[in-house]
Amino acid sequence: MTDQDFLKLLREVAKKAKPFHNELSPIEDLDQDLSDTGLDSLDMLMCTVYLCEIFDIEDEKSKEMQVKTPRECMDFLKQWGRKQPQSFEEAVRTIR
Repeated sequence: MTDQDFLKLLREVAKKAKPFHNELSPIEDLDQDLSDTGLDSLDMLMCTVYLCEIFDIEDEKSKEMQVKTPRECMDFLKQWGRKQPQSFEEAVRTIR
């Protein structure tokens, strides 16, 4: 999965976690601070749940996922994911 695919996936997951996403700022950069996107702590928790499902992260390990940027999130998922989707389309099928 490319960096751009990951950002696209993160935007899709954020929309799912925050269904009324009219307050959601675009996630466009791997080094963007996620706290500047309009996602609150509950939204981030839901994003973590979805992403850990997509990447098949063990429940205990998912509790350690404390990230501030998309890059930190991507690195965590690459390191601990038992599944590595090859494309945005493959990843998003998991949560639809």
